[in-house]
Amino acid sequence: MLRNLLMTPKRILVALVCLTIITSCKQENSKNTKVSIENNNASTSYSYTFDNGTTKAEVTVSKTPERAVIFSQFLTEMLLALGLEDNIILGTSEGEIHESLRAAYDKIPNKMQGHHSMISKEAFLLLNPDFVSGWSDAIKPQTTGDAQELLQNNIYPYVLNSIKSNATLETVYSDFIELGKIFNVEDQANTLVKELKDKLAEAKTSFKTAPENKKVKAVVMGTLDNGAYVASALVSNLIEEANGVNIYKELTNNYEMVSYESIVEKDPDIIFVYVTADGVSGEDKINFLKNHPALKNVSAIKNNNIHALLLANVAPGIRNIDVIIKMNELFYK
Repeated sequence: MLRNLLMTPKRILVALVCLTIITSCKQENSKNTKVSIENNNASTSYSYTFDNGTTKAEVTVSKTPERAVIFSQFLTEMLLALGLEDNIILGTSEGEIHESLRAAYDKIPNKMQGHHSMISKEAFLLLNPDFVSGWSDAIKPQTTGDAQELLQNNIYPYVLNSIKSNATLETVYSDFIELGKIFNVEDQANTLVKELKDKLAEAKTSFKTAPENKKVKAVVMGTLDNGAYVASALVSNLIEEANGVNIYKELTNNYEMVSYESIVEKDPDIIFVYVTADGVSGEDKINFLKNHPALKNVSAIKNNNIHALLLANVAPGIRNIDVIIKMNELFYK
């Protein structure tokens, strides 16, 4: 019955899918809370700091989460990669789930599709969750309750460090390890991280490169009529790992709005447009850029070097190694 409540058009006011362009949580005056969920039967515990840019809370996990609500594809896939499909009560996709994880994803009883998808606070609480995470703005008073309220309701709030400023591939690895500790699958997390590191190390033995002053200049963006959301932070490091340079590596936010004039000035050699479940295809975004009069002299446009990719490929997760490998191929083909 609850699944119908979330998924049917008749209950659209209860389960509203918000399809919006990525925005980064701005640093504001932070509230600090110190609340932990107690479980006298637990033999172990793990503590971490929840910080979504507006609220901080010290969280002590003393009971393995069993009913996780996840409002992003990247974190849904991370938990599935750790074999935690039975611990997820609601998962989210922003495009095709990774092929290796589709069977596991099918086992999740409640699903949502859309970028920055959310449901009503009432529907969220009806799921009886004990863990919630997603993009930085997924946890807020209007939709889930703030961190303090969640903890008082025995729900662990969580946000990955790898969607914050200055994140790198090492941050992604650390997040996998932390999720392993929270969900009591630390061995699986260590094994997965080793596999990812080994895969990249093996691939790098055949990577092409160039001198620093001749490395390919790249940008990863979403498009709007009046500008573009460009990616930095983790994405800058992924491009660097692929032996390229992000033209917006100096930006501190994970995603930030820039003008098309700025893109013209920086003149990227290659452009990646990210695709979400917002109804605009990668082909549409590419054609928009090709036909934008202000961009006609940009090297990537003139050389038809524009490529679409799912946002999940450059968000933290199991796809990062594959996208690094693919980027290197495209940088120096």
